Formats: sequence, structure tokens, C-alpha cells
Amino acid sequence: MADQTPLALTFDALEHIMKFTDNQTISAMMKTNHDLHYVGAKYLLDTDCVLLEDDRAVISWMACMESKGQYRYVFLRGLEFGMETLPESVARTLEQHLVAHSALLRITHLILRCSEPFLESNPALVEALAWTSTLKQLEMTSAGPLSSDVIRSTQSKLSMANLSMVSRRFDNSYVLTFQKPDATGDRDPIRLLRNSASTLQALRIDTSSFCSRSRYFSGEYDDVYPHLYRLELPDSVNGVTYSALLARAYPNLRVLHLKTRRLRYWKCDDYRESNIREQRTYAKWTELEAFRGPVADLYALAPQCPVKSLILIHMQYHYEERQLSIVLQDAKPRFLSLCGMYDRHFTGGFMDTIRSPYAAQIECLEFMLHLTLRTDAWREENLVCVASTPSDFPY
Repeated sequence: MADQTPLALTFDALEHIMKFTDNQTISAMMKTNHDLHYVGAKYLLDTDCVLLEDDRAVISWMACMESKGQYRYVFLRGLEFGMETLPESVARTLEQHLVAHSALLRITHLILRCSEPFLESNPALVEALAWTSTLKQLEMTSAGPLSSDVIRSTQSKLSMANLSMVSRRFDNSYVLTFQKPDATGDRDPIRLLRNSASTLQALRIDTSSFCSRSRYFSGEYDDVYPHLYRLELPDSVNGVTYSALLARAYPNLRVLHLKTRRLRYWKCDDYRESNIREQRTYAKWTELEAFRGPVADLYALAPQCPVKSLILIHMQYHYEERQLSIVLQDAKPRFLSLCGMYDRHFTGGFMDTIRSPYAAQIECLEFMLHLTLRTDAWREENLVCVASTPSDFPY
């Protein structure tokens, strides 16, 4: 009769199985064998960020981390709070937990999906989170004054920040005034992140608002971010962006994404002249790897340096051939992408604009077209004109 003794798996075999199974199975394995608690915790926490979606998940996470001698903090790399708010009692317990275990908490990545409402659950969470000294990456959405306090007071030296600042609350308890300098510095990235000035490498901030440039150029603020190479300002509310201000704060910038809210198109020539003049006086870049944004923003920004790649967006909304020809002459790009083109753009002087000498150095040209359901010979003729590439087109 065959031996019916169950096959006994070695500890090494069980650990190997954990590498390829899901969290639910790992938890079940840990319940059957206490010897698996340590190694099981390692695989349960083997993720960039542990996601806590509601107050029950927060309570469960705190209980898990405090059990078995609190050794599990060694495996924790990041936290993501996905809820909007917490009950007051849970928020208070979380704050006490973070403070009590601050010496053990060594996370490098923190995500607050609804940052301001979350911190309003218990404002003491601001100081509790600021105690963390090991953060490298910080992501916040719906961020406001309390979120800004976390950033200003953190003991961590960040290398990456992704921030989306509050523009308006439904209850009108916190409303930012557009088109005016940010007196508090809550949305001014130069002042807001000065604790990480020596380490920050990449920054994305929605609804940014820079302080009056006269305060920077007067020497009142002299923060410099020598290692920042990527800056994204997809919704700057100043009305115009000043290139000398950015060049002085971020002297080694390589990639810039910029879109200004409510840019006054009729004043673009004035903005451009002012930016060119201030770059000669204060600071300018020597070269940019890439720029992404509308033509008018780049025209007004007027960086006095080559830009290897231009990704010009929202061509369907506002674009002037004169501005396009000037930015091509200034930037001398090797790669040019025109996003949001309609067939009507391929008439008039457009083809002349992107021919030599304006685009003689371009090695790759990309069009992203808005195609309509209507087709006729006029549209087909213009699209074929682009596809066929005239003989004097320099690539």
C-alpha cells in the first residue's frame, strides 16, 4: 500500500513559493506556520507603496506593523493614503502611531491622494509626517496650506516631487486668487521646496504661482536648485512665466514643460522683450534638451539658448505662424512635434514656415492631427501635401 504521509515542504521551499503568489495566499501561509511570519511580512510589504484606501485599512495596517516586535518597519518602503478624509478618532490614532514609531519609519515614498482634506482630519498629522527624514519622493494632490506646511517643515531631502495645488474649494474656505503673486509661498516652488534645494532633481507642480520677480532679482530670495533637471509647470497661474527667474533658480535645467493659465496673447511681444532683456542682465540657460508647451508660451518665455526637442501642444487653440517661425529660429530644434493640428493649418504660409531656413536643422518632424469625419478634395490635397514632403523640405 502506498505511503499516505503528506509531503512536508522545507522552509526554503515555502519561502520560494511566496515569491510567486498573491498577498492573500501569503497571509494564509503565515497563519498556518508562525515561522513564516518574518519572511511573509517581507513579501507582503514588497511594493513601492502600501496602499491604504480607507480608515479600516489604516487601522489594520497599524495593528499589523505593531505586532511581532515591530520588525516589519524594516520592509516598509512607501505609503499611499488614498482616502479623502479619516474619522477624527482614526486620524488621531494615526498621528500618535507615526510619532511613536518615527525612529522605525524609514519610508522613501509618500503619496497623499487627497492631501488637504486628509490633513484636515487632524492637523497634527502635519508635524507627524514632517518628522520623516528618509523621503525621496513626495506626491500630493488637492494640496493646500497644510500640505505646504508639510513640505516646508519636512526633515527629508527630496529628489522628486509631484504636487497638485488646490485652486478652489467648494465650500469657499480656501480660494486662491489667480493672476497675482503668491504672497504666502504655498504655490511658489522656489520657496516652497527650499529644504530640498540641494537634492531635488525633478518637480511637477500644478497651479503654481511664483512670487514677484522683483523680490528674486533684488536678492530677497536667492534659492538655487543645482541638480534639478526636469521642471513641469502645466498650469502656471501668474499670467506669464519669467525665464530669467527660472534660469537663476534652476541653472542646470534640461527639460521644461510649461503652460500658462490665461496668458494674455496680445501682450506676448511685451513679455518676450522683457524676458530677453532680463536674461541678458540676470541669468539664462546654455541649452535645453526639451520643451513642451504651447507656441505662445515658448514665444513669450524666449529662452536664449538652443532647444533640442520641441513638443508644441494645443496648436488647435491659439497659434501664429509668425511666433512659430521665431521660436524655430531661436531654438534650432532637431526634433519638432506639432500636436493638435487641423487641416486648415496646412494652408497659407505654414509650409513656408517649416521649410528652410527656419527648420533646416530638424532631423525628425512629427504631426499629431485632429481628423474630422468630413472629407473632400480640398482637405485631401492639403494632407497629401504634408505626406508627400516637398523636394526642398530639409529632411
